[in-house]
Amino acid sequence: MAAEDPAATKARRKGAAGGGAGAGTGRRSKRFTEGWVEFDSKAAAKATAAALNGQPIGGPPRATHRHDLWTLRYLSGFKWEHLTEEVAYQNAVREQRLAAEAGAAARERDFYVGRVGAARAAEAQAARRAKREAGAAAAAAAGEGGGSGAPPPALGPAPPPAIRRTFTQKPTVGAKGRVGGGSGGGGSGGGGGGLSRAALALIAGGER
Repeated sequence: MAAEDPAATKARRKGAAGGGAGAGTGRRSKRFTEGWVEFDSKAAAKATAAALNGQPIGGPPRATHRHDLWTLRYLSGFKWEHLTEEVAYQNAVREQRLAAEAGAAARERDFYVGRVGAARAAEAQAARRAKREAGAAAAAAAGEGGGSGAPPPALGPAPPPAIRRTFTQKPTVGAKGRVGGGSGGGGSGGGGGGLSRAALALIAGGER
């Protein structure tokens, strides 16, 4: 059996709730638009369709479809395999339609998420640029207010103090009694290459 279209079911139930044409018993029941019956004999199928077509369905007095009429027709050459193939085809079409709708919804969602991510990235980049420009402006203002063009002191550990070594020097022999020997040989007050008085006395004593 084939159920009625969901849109028709919704409209029928809505009209029944408002007291419209669908009001009455069975307004919430599930309805079908068509159905099939398989017979083992063609003759029995033809006789059943001819006997029940256009006749009331009948049933208990309070039955919902008591006064509805049968609408039967014998389908010549129609087999049950044809029906299952048609049902399978309808199901495949329905699944493809649902898959297409789901794919479209997924693409829309991905597009929206991508746009939101791009907008957030642009906002973060603009905030970093503004922060960087504000820091540069503050540094420039601090440099102008200091009055000196000296660079800011480098951060880090202080360099170790310079080591200065001192060495004691022994005085030279005869530094106090040195006399100068000029170019003439005997003059006083010469350069730094003269001999001391003690050395001259020794030399003079040796010559005698």
